[in-house]
Amino acid sequence: MKKLTTINALLITGFIVCLFVAFKYFTLEFSDSAEYTEKDIIEYKLYTHDLLKNVPRISGFHKFSYSNVSGPNPALIYRAKFFGTTDTKQISTYLKKKDT
Repeated sequence: MKKLTTINALLITGFIVCLFVAFKYFTLEFSDSAEYTEKDIIEYKLYTHDLLKNVPRISGFHKFSYSNVSGPNPALIYRAKFFGTTDTKQISTYLKKKDT
């Protein structure tokens, strides 16, 4: 009897975890915008464009953002913001290499 209760508790816990993951996925998948850091693993993997994943980190504090603009001219907008620096030379060099 005790073994059956333990199995039921594990099944219920697994079901709740699955519901949470599914809810998180669908809310992220259909979101119009997000602002996040690399520590927000799910958002970082789902929203960040490959170009921005490899951009040089020119400051210790940076954020990423994603916007899905709908309308007559729909667009996906990806952005990286670096705080506490004005030297963007490394990023310019990186983007020039990627452009060729």
